[in-house]
Amino acid sequence: MKTKTHFQFRLQVWDTNGDDVLERVMGTDDFAVAQSIYRAALKRWPNSRVILRQGAHAVYDCGPRSVIA
Repeated sequence: MKTKTHFQFRLQVWDTNGDDVLERVMGTDDFAVAQSIYRAALKRWPNSRVILRQGAHAVYDCGPRSVIA
């Protein structure tokens, strides 16, 4: 069986400058799963930009975030 590598939704964590993807967290075809993982990623990486994409379209994008001292 061939491993699937292309998914409808994917979640990415970006660096603080928004220049590079630090981590590709997941890929799924299930929107409910994608939403749940997005919410979990916001908690896991509170100071990073987290983007849930569907193709080139950003479904959710928390935008640049930083710690307020």
